Amino acid sequence: MKFKITIISFMNDDDITHNSLIEIEKDNYEMYLSALVEDIESLDIVLSIIKNESDLEITAKERTTENQLTKAIRPFLSQLNCDFNFIFTK
Repeated sequence: MKFKITIISFMNDDDITHNSLIEIEKDNYEMYLSALVEDIESLDIVLSIIKNESDLEITAKERTTENQLTKAIRPFLSQLNCDFNFIFTK
């Protein structure tokens, strides 16, 4: 299964919500994104991942659903302790 997700980072005060932990500074964005990519690559259901700016093209095992992938990725966002979110895109 192929999925494309777009990573959203919150870069200014208007983007911060009551659920936000820390704001990502532009200088640290790539570092956090690279860490997230490494974490996603380590998942058993992920076969490969290609990063293109803030888009991640993920190839997952057959029959992997969007919901399964979402549940697998969410803990990594919490561990990073920063403001990332993602949306599935076509």
